[in-house]
Amino acid sequence: MDKTLSCCIRLTDYLDAMLGMGAALATAWYFILFALYPEALASLDFSPVAILFALLLTLALHEGLHALALRLVGIRVMKIDLFEYPMQLSSPKQIRLRIPLGVGITIGEPITRNKNLATLLSPLALSPALLLLAPHMDGLLRGVLVNASHFNILSCSGDLTLFLLLLSTNRDAIIRDEGQALAVYGKCPPALFTRLLRSLGASGAVLFLMFIVVFPHLVTATWLSKSEQVINAVRQAHANTTLYYDYYGLITLRVDIWRTPSSYGFKNSYQPGPLFLTTTFAAALAVGIARYRDLSQKAGRTTSLEP
Repeated sequence: MDKTLSCCIRLTDYLDAMLGMGAALATAWYFILFALYPEALASLDFSPVAILFALLLTLALHEGLHALALRLVGIRVMKIDLFEYPMQLSSPKQIRLRIPLGVGITIGEPITRNKNLATLLSPLALSPALLLLAPHMDGLLRGVLVNASHFNILSCSGDLTLFLLLLSTNRDAIIRDEGQALAVYGKCPPALFTRLLRSLGASGAVLFLMFIVVFPHLVTATWLSKSEQVINAVRQAHANTTLYYDYYGLITLRVDIWRTPSSYGFKNSYQPGPLFLTTTFAAALAVGIARYRDLSQKAGRTTSLEP
């Protein structure tokens, strides 16, 4: 192993990037959820018991998959460690705090970059697997599985951020896990890349806000605006048909009507419209660019202060 330390990667320096990754993963989970288990939102259980069991299940499965993947690539020395964020308060006197952010596996021996990359994203498969399993369960267990699929996808934000950082190092780099940081013996992630990655935090927050917060409210507004038209169309329909309604280019409402000689019914589905998508991605891009420029200016001021 090259004994020259190139740099250390501390995830606490990339909390903004992790926020962006978490937002992007949460948005992806929202759409995967409707593809695999459309009734999953109704199965979310926010009772303390369901949340506690879901957190414990997520911890066991998530870290267990990491441990299994590490075993498969030949790592034998590892331990569970607490991931902490250091904070210093200066008023009224110097106080140093270490705020726990999560739990992870610390690797107790040097590992090549490629082996590390091969183990980082294995828990991503858990969330769709739990969503596929949930419809076959009842009561509390169903809610626990749906909750765990959501908690797990959010837990992967740090794994995905670290994956991208290590991917930007050279192939023969050696990584030594020091618990709160990864020591890199090889090429460090380029400064340009790390700024771009951190800019994703702001863009991801915009995507999360628009798709997870704003979109459901627009769906409600669409139904309130079009409900009378939909009900009249359903009553007048004489055969199976599909109708589309546009809500100012923001939401497209699809109504599938079925009719038999003795009964009839309909089902609604909603898709983001072109104006919503254009506005959302333009805002995410603008905020990401603003964040990148801010980071570049800070880096420039730091460089100018160096002797």
